[in-house]
Amino acid sequence: MPWITPTDDEVLSKDSKERASIVAIKNKDDLADILVEVVAEFRDAIAGRDNDLDSTDNTLPAGLAKYARDLALWIFVSRGVPQNDGIQTKVRQDAGAKAEEILKGIRDGDMAVEPPSGWVNTSGKNWNSENRIVMRTHPTPPPAQQNGVASGQPYANPDAPADS
Repeated sequence: MPWITPTDDEVLSKDSKERASIVAIKNKDDLADILVEVVAEFRDAIAGRDNDLDSTDNTLPAGLAKYARDLALWIFVSRGVPQNDGIQTKVRQDAGAKAEEILKGIRDGDMAVEPPSGWVNTSGKNWNSENRIVMRTHPTPPPAQQNGVASGQPYANPDAPADS
């Protein structure tokens, strides 16, 4: 998936009554600024693990943009707004917590991030194609059954005692 720029209109439409009521409570519409902060936080986490970033600012992999929007929405409805179960729903809170968890996973290196050039699949049709490694835990055949003795070839150590 490509890297995209999340917009505040994707988080909460500018025409929605809910956004208008939150703006009236806060006396400012800071959703766009919050989204820019959240995207920058995700980009910092991505760059902090030595991952490549898209050359365009304010872009994220499309798979992470959803989490950035969820976190921005949670911050928008909770920062500077009194407790209100109508807008600060459990679903939004859980989505924000999940976004924080994803962000922590990126910071800790537990989550792979799609590079700007896209994923490169090098494992196609190579399932189980590695050479089998036989460990030394398998029983070794006695010398009489080994190939060198059966074909009459001498041992590597000709002074060794004879087989019984």
